[in-house]
Amino acid sequence: MFDAIANSAPVDLVVERQWHVGIHARALARFSALGMVVGGFPAGRYLAQGVPSAAIHAFPYPAIWNHFCSKARLPDFLRLNEPASLAQFALANNLPSAFLCCYATAYRYLFPKFRHSNKILILERGSTHPEFYFQQIEAARRDAGFPPRKQLPDCVRSETEAGKLAHFIGSGSAMITESYTKRGYSRERILEVPWCTDETFFGFHDRANRPNDTPVRLLCVGVVGLRKGLWRLLAIARWAKKANLSLEVVVVGPLEPEAKDLLAKAPENLSCIGVHKGSALREEFHHADLYILPSYEEGFGISILEGMATGLPAIVSEETGGREAIEEGVNGLVLSDFSDAALEDRLLPLVLDKEQRLAMGRSARQTVLNRYTFAHYAAGIEREYKRMFALCAETKNLSPAYQG
Repeated sequence: MFDAIANSAPVDLVVERQWHVGIHARALARFSALGMVVGGFPAGRYLAQGVPSAAIHAFPYPAIWNHFCSKARLPDFLRLNEPASLAQFALANNLPSAFLCCYATAYRYLFPKFRHSNKILILERGSTHPEFYFQQIEAARRDAGFPPRKQLPDCVRSETEAGKLAHFIGSGSAMITESYTKRGYSRERILEVPWCTDETFFGFHDRANRPNDTPVRLLCVGVVGLRKGLWRLLAIARWAKKANLSLEVVVVGPLEPEAKDLLAKAPENLSCIGVHKGSALREEFHHADLYILPSYEEGFGISILEGMATGLPAIVSEETGGREAIEEGVNGLVLSDFSDAALEDRLLPLVLDKEQRLAMGRSARQTVLNRYTFAHYAAGIEREYKRMFALCAETKNLSPAYQG
């Protein structure tokens, strides 16, 4: 069926709530390879992200209902399974293209339906392989004093098995790619395209005139919880307090359930200021001196690029896929150890030296301009998808990417 495929073919996207679908859809549309966008948000959200209106097939009702359940504090059994509901909606819309790209976890319910079809299945991963993801979350739980789970949850098992049906894996970083190749996936079948940010919206902010007597502001953006490295942020705040450093740690984002107990014991130099979006989020980047994402698992971390675009040096953990954007000591740091001794050796010089921060921030901005704009991302998507189309055109009975 792929003999007719030349340089492009429509690709249907199925996505739950991920914001990333907007740039993906726009990149595909640039070379006429976008089919349907079946999403779990209201249509207006996708329009605001630049998705062509004719492509949007929105099914937001499960997400709206679950949001209401959360606000009203209704019992969990009343909540709907958003991925399963979206998969049913997608199937009802027939998904006409030969290519289906699925985000998040709806693929658990969609891919098995096409096991014996001619449809080419693409699993777009914003995170690492589910088993690696689980292992890293358990590491975060252990460090924070929570009891670890010894067995893989059923949801991780089902994600792993459904993922074995994918013909291609969409990867946003080398770390995601490695997590799949180590588990038996063909490197040839991985469409690796680093993510990007809007370097115009997140414009450069000159911090040279900031008063020297104000505390150094270390900013983290994301869901506040174990996976994002809350325990490590607490360690940094406690180290700074013991060392009598003028350093404050500021976290922007919603709280996970486990975060509340941990934050109750946080020192006063760590603050969580809630969710900020759009220009309010940009202002928080502008008010910061350093950006940090100390995650235990992170496919890339777009907020790294947002911070770098505004002129912030980026500090990341080695478990963060965005480490590939970091040139050590030039535009940021990659930390493998968050002990007091390691922080004194690696982080302290940057905290104390404003000129070094400013120079690294300028380099960080240039890194984004050189490698992580939408133009770079769109070119990568076109390159990798055309490679995929060509491979499908020349291969009969294409097998899944998983080779055991």
